Amino acid sequence: MKMGQVIDTDLVSPGKRASYLFEAVEGSPLPVIDLSRSRFKDRNFRASFSGRMFGNAFLTRFNAIAVHLARA
Repeated sequence: MKMGQVIDTDLVSPGKRASYLFEAVEGSPLPVIDLSRSRFKDRNFRASFSGRMFGNAFLTRFNAIAVHLARA
């Protein structure tokens, strides 16, 4: 299953990853979690989101290292 609409922090330098992730998620059509209460445990955290339509559902894949997500 090929996923589209990728947001990937590996494309950004470590010092700019948090701001990149917030901006990319805010501007994305992907139905992802609210990051406003989330914490990044390491300056060099990594995160990626991707998703695709599957019938009437939107499947989202999330991979992360050193990220603590909080429920909104």
